[in-house]
Amino acid sequence: MGNRFLRQSAVLVALITLVFGLRQPLTVGAQSLPIQGTIWVADENGNSITVINASTNEVVTTLTGIEGPHNLQVSPDGATVWVVSGHDNTAVQIDARTYTVLGTTPTGEHPAHIIVSPDGGTVYVTNGGENSVTVIDAATKEVITTIPVGEFPHGLRPSPDGLWIYVANASDTTLSVIDTTTNERVTNIEVGERPVQVAFDPSGEYVYFSLNGENAVGKVDVASQSLVSTVEIGEGPIQVYVTPDNRYVLAANQGTAENPSTTVSIIDVATFAVVETLETGQGAHGVVIEPSGRYAYIANIYGDDVAVIDLSTLEIVARVTTGDSPNGISFSPLPAVSAQQPQIALALDQGIEEDHDAHHPASEVTPTVVPAITESTMGQMDMGGMDMSAMMQTMMGLMNDLMGMEMSTDMMPMMQRMRGMMDMMMSMMSGGGMADMMGGMDMSTMMQPMMNLMDEMMSMEMSDDMMSMMQQMRGMMSDMDDHSGQSGEGMDMGAGGHDMMPISSEGVPAATDSIGGQPLEFTLEDGVKVFEITARPVLWNILDDVSVTAWTYNGTVPGPMIRVTEGDRVRVVFTNELPEATTVHFHGNTLSNVMDGVPNVTQNPVEPGETFVYEFIASPSGTFWYHSHLNTDTQIGLGLYAPLIIDPVQPETVLPDVDVTLMLSEWRVVDGLTYPSMPMAGAEPNYFTINGRAFPATETINVQVGQRVRIRFINAGQFVHPMHTHGTSFQIVATDGHPVPDVAQLTKDTVAVAPGERYDIEFVATEPGMWAVHCHILHHVTNDGEEPGGLTLVVNIVE
Repeated sequence: MGNRFLRQSAVLVALITLVFGLRQPLTVGAQSLPIQGTIWVADENGNSITVINASTNEVVTTLTGIEGPHNLQVSPDGATVWVVSGHDNTAVQIDARTYTVLGTTPTGEHPAHIIVSPDGGTVYVTNGGENSVTVIDAATKEVITTIPVGEFPHGLRPSPDGLWIYVANASDTTLSVIDTTTNERVTNIEVGERPVQVAFDPSGEYVYFSLNGENAVGKVDVASQSLVSTVEIGEGPIQVYVTPDNRYVLAANQGTAENPSTTVSIIDVATFAVVETLETGQGAHGVVIEPSGRYAYIANIYGDDVAVIDLSTLEIVARVTTGDSPNGISFSPLPAVSAQQPQIALALDQGIEEDHDAHHPASEVTPTVVPAITESTMGQMDMGGMDMSAMMQTMMGLMNDLMGMEMSTDMMPMMQRMRGMMDMMMSMMSGGGMADMMGGMDMSTMMQPMMNLMDEMMSMEMSDDMMSMMQQMRGMMSDMDDHSGQSGEGMDMGAGGHDMMPISSEGVPAATDSIGGQPLEFTLEDGVKVFEITARPVLWNILDDVSVTAWTYNGTVPGPMIRVTEGDRVRVVFTNELPEATTVHFHGNTLSNVMDGVPNVTQNPVEPGETFVYEFIASPSGTFWYHSHLNTDTQIGLGLYAPLIIDPVQPETVLPDVDVTLMLSEWRVVDGLTYPSMPMAGAEPNYFTINGRAFPATETINVQVGQRVRIRFINAGQFVHPMHTHGTSFQIVATDGHPVPDVAQLTKDTVAVAPGERYDIEFVATEPGMWAVHCHILHHVTNDGEEPGGLTLVVNIVE
């Protein structure tokens, strides 16, 4: 039964205050603000699993082949789903992206619930028929141990820190407490008649539980392991769940088959009293709340459906038909993966033993990470006749699985860059918005840097499985490169041999503002700072006589500055009016995984005309930025970037008199037309800008002698820019949003700002005059090769 929230303790701190109270309605309707994610539902009597797209509340596919699936749980990373088969006394692990079985492990008799530890390493299963909990190693699928607990254990959940497992013993009056460091039961807590399920609050201080035999919900103090109180609710309560902001407990009241209940009770945590009872459907059983706290999902076991509750309005906004007797329910923050068939039969012959009573794992199973292209099948493929798009789709599948594997911190950014290149190529092939601007690009020009990057990654340490998959991809790249001459026949690259098609300016309006990066106003709604951002193309002047076709936030380059205080609740309502899909990534600050803005990983791309809402708690304080995270080298290069400044809660001891933010970027303009500036493809930039303007159109910083000046450098481009100040040295007071202690601050006159980096520098103005600040790679201070220009501005110091 749904407990994804408790398994993701690593992000709980960021999630706690994202939810808005039941009496604080959202200002934008639920239907216009779809969320990203997937709902998994175990249809026990239907011998099936229903997979639902949370963005559309539509069924993606139905999985069959597991007999009597009573409960299921999505792993913390969303990559796999664990299901218990009550008929076969088995735990089954499913790949959430390919809908294939990765392996199975025998459990005890009558397995009921299954959970995954917050770190994803251990699986726990309650065995109702044996009064025990089976502990499974998630990686090897081997049974670690079996723990005796109370009579007919049913629901269980881990504490947010993963140190404790609380088990509800449905046929007695206790909760069993398991210490996960030793995997031993340490005590039983007397709570009342027939406890069925438990739920920790986000802090881990209290555990709530349903008392099916008393029509009540109880509360236990974790520190003292003692009962605090109970409150009477509806009939036959089953599952319970705490909202991420720790304001409410939801309890599903199932009743009985003869006399079904149809409600969910909402309990105020502060007063421990029922404040609302909602009609949700026949036999409300399973409960899960998605991480932002906007929606709750109720599995109605007698109604064969899932009710979707908007917690801001307390209304049912959708109802999704499932299989027979939906029971366990779990939420994944990852976007739903489209399936080729409306129904998929799972093959369970991998990893099942005949003797389930042995309680030992099946013979060693090698997880099926991806519908693999083996060396033998690679040899059989006719790459010369294979459709290039199909080859790219196959490579994308391999890349998706590679990114789900463990890798070094050095390899991850390289893998992300590779994925970005592949996204761009797929967009070109599919005829999307990128195709219009890149239709004339030589495929070989794109393939060569991808192969170079792959070669570099293959020289690094990795597992044998990862190396095998990379070798497959590298072979396909070579074949694509060999055949690119044929597939790209007639594709003239234009003057210079490297320019793609220019960005279309047809119908694009001129910008109405001439200065970018200005503070964006917000509205305050129920304590939340709400900002509205729209991505749209404009004609933007980088010089008085040179304009570019820019893709912007709110019509300026950079986009508007979001400036908040640490701890603020922030909501960004983002609308896409570009000709292609995009997302927004908030670079460097702490936020929940589902708000991270990575397309096809944490959310679906925001298509043209769509709106997506990002919500987070502003943390930590410092200099950050937000930018596109789809086709990034193109979209960021065209202007989709803006500053995000988070001020500290406690004011700084010494505040600067002048505080300016300078965002560095570059452009390619040929014969008055704007092209994507892509050094990797040979399309070198010929204009360089500070806050969207090239010198002499850059803004002058006016300062008085004696004033303290802070300059925040943010590099949104693809080149390192060593920024140099004339007439003064400076101290580096912060890097990438993190303050540098006084004793560690360097005194310099040049700081090299790499792509994506932020440096805060400070100096006191002492000498009057017109002083230059510029990049010390001298080509970067030119406008189409002519000096002076580019990354230069003037600091005007007056008496």
